[in-house]
Amino acid sequence: MGYDNLTTIQEKLSYVLTMIAYKIQERDNLEDVKKSNYFRWLSEVIEEYTGSTLILETLNGFYPIGYIDHQSTDTLDDYWSDDEIQFKNNMKEIIFNNKYHIIIDNDNH
Repeated sequence: MGYDNLTTIQEKLSYVLTMIAYKIQERDNLEDVKKSNYFRWLSEVIEEYTGSTLILETLNGFYPIGYIDHQSTDTLDDYWSDDEIQFKNNMKEIIFNNKYHIIIDNDNH
């Protein structure tokens, strides 16, 4: 596998949800991810922007909340924030603005 270019709302949202698990260092605990400020803030953005409720479900297998290769764990560092307003504004732009793509990589090529 090589580079992946995440362009759809669903792809970008999935990446951000997985990144939340990485940022709070709870890659296996769905409930802790749901309790995090990041998940709450992202849920509020999704509800405000779409009227839908954000639901986080685990995948079956080795990485129940998803996987981000170490080559791509810092992809959103410039947009990540511990400030609620900044986080929400950044995630809204990244997820819903078609001008933003998330390009991820792994070391298998």
